[in-house]
Amino acid sequence: MAAEINTGNPVTFQSYLLSNVLYAKITDSNTRLAKSFNGGTDTDVIEDIIAPPSLATGKITTTSGSATVTGLDTNFIDDFKKDEFLYYYSVDGEANLLGKISAVGSTTLTLYDEALEVVANKNAGSCQIKLKGSEDFYIRIPVVARTINSTGIVTAGILPNLQEWRMAGSTSNPLSLNNSDASNLRRYSNPGDVTSVDTTSTTEEKNVVFTIEPMNIFSNGSVANTVFSSGTIPNYIWFKINPYGNDGVDLVQSTMYKLYTRIPFTRGAVCGFNTRKSDLVGIGYINNYTS
Repeated sequence: MAAEINTGNPVTFQSYLLSNVLYAKITDSNTRLAKSFNGGTDTDVIEDIIAPPSLATGKITTTSGSATVTGLDTNFIDDFKKDEFLYYYSVDGEANLLGKISAVGSTTLTLYDEALEVVANKNAGSCQIKLKGSEDFYIRIPVVARTINSTGIVTAGILPNLQEWRMAGSTSNPLSLNNSDASNLRRYSNPGDVTSVDTTSTTEEKNVVFTIEPMNIFSNGSVANTVFSSGTIPNYIWFKINPYGNDGVDLVQSTMYKLYTRIPFTRGAVCGFNTRKSDLVGIGYINNYTS
């Protein structure tokens, strides 16, 4: 999965450029980080990362109508494994699916189906983690620093605006549906797995309704009716995404999805000294902070 933002045009999207945005499976360790005040640190180990994929050595090339991938200065045997998903990186750093790896050689890779795109000398990577059709997952988004004081300490930041991701008026529901005007979970390709429910390899996009729930449990400070009173702010905000909003419908197996959002993740409230609970309520964080 890849995180993207839209710059105003309802069709053309560009990559979300903040570093350290990632998707991960729900594990006990990841949940402890997700429910912490600061969302973890850069040194914490995140388990079972779904995306972004790894970055491999060298560059790859594909050809039209072929399942063979060739390399330049690559180390295929060490960097890739059978049944991993192969991606290439565009010039702006977006990971794009090429297919599912069926065999790894010293100088070539072979996909189960012909490559979904023709690319020449592109950076590449892979990911082996897959979700089940009805499995929830986490998305971790960095909090953007707003100001830095004279001693280099961050005193404020911008939280993602959960209210805009949700349907209007549903901030009181911790599992409210996504606002389709702001975000979509879309099928964008099939990796060629013959066991897939969808046996085509088209790039047809299908919007998927999902629910989104904030995970961080914000701490109260010593000042009445505030959440952040010490000047500290979270490092990361975690959300739990539930595809199809508990409707009991599975995502199509072995198919890749992207999360699109027409608003920046960083469009939200400034938090820092004496941030009030009402500030968080206003952008949809009302179900998980402590009182």
